Amino acid sequence: KIKNIFKIEILKSEEKIINNYIYSYQSSTMTNNESAKVINLTEMENKFMYFLSKNNNPVGKKEILRQVWGYNFELDTHTLESLVYRLRKKLEFDPQNPVIIMSKKNTYYINL
Repeated sequence: KIKNIFKIEILKSEEKIINNYIYSYQSSTMTNNESAKVINLTEMENKFMYFLSKNNNPVGKKEILRQVWGYNFELDTHTLESLVYRLRKKLEFDPQNPVIIMSKKNTYYINL
C-alpha cells in the first residue's frame, strides 16, 4: 500500500506536456509553452485533466464521473459537459474547434 501511495504522489508531482502546454497537477496549472501564460485550474478541472492525462485511450462519461467526481450511481447530468466547456474556453485557441480536449462518441481524451 505504501508503494502505491508513493507512486501516486510521484505521478502527481510530475509535469506533462499536453499539446502546447506544460501541465502540473501539483500546482493546478497549465503553462503555455510559447507565451509562458499560466492558466490556473479549479480543483475539478485539475482532477479531470490529471485523470485524462494518465489515460492513453478515450474514456467514457460514466467512468469519468465515477473516477473524478466519485459518482457511483446512474446520473444524468451536464456537470462533465460544463467542465469541458469551461476548460476549452481557458485552453483552446478556438473552443468551437478543439485540439486539446477531444470528444468522440460520448468519450473524452486529451490530444497529446
